[in-house]
Amino acid sequence: MKERNKILIWLVVLLVILNVTTIATIIYHNYIERQTENDSGDCK
Repeated sequence: MKERNKILIWLVVLLVILNVTTIATIIYHNYIERQTENDSGDCK
């Protein structure tokens, strides 16, 4: 039973890290996209 709990805890930790990384990537790409839109808008 303890071995199963240990595996489940590590699985939850791995999923949390994956979710945080995914959210950070989405936020980063949205930020970069806004920056490029602002930069290209100033050239007109």
